Amino acid sequence: MSTKEKMIERLLSVPKDYTYFELRGLTSKLGCTISQKGSGSRCMIISPSGARHAFHKPHNYSYFKEYAVKDMISYFRREGLI
Repeated sequence: MSTKEKMIERLLSVPKDYTYFELRGLTSKLGCTISQKGSGSRCMIISPSGARHAFHKPHNYSYFKEYAVKDMISYFRREGLI
């Protein structure tokens, strides 16, 4: 199993300890980019097709909430990336 497949499998398991750094790694493997909007915690995932998905980066190196992980999964599925 490749690293990319393991990263996708972890995301799909909806872990309670999913970090921003894991998301950055996965998005780079999927060909997406993450841009930060301003100086706050608002960020955006931009897929290779140009579709955008806004989210809030967790504060103080904490974990994403469950609803945020599920939201990312649905975005990646809509884009056909996973």
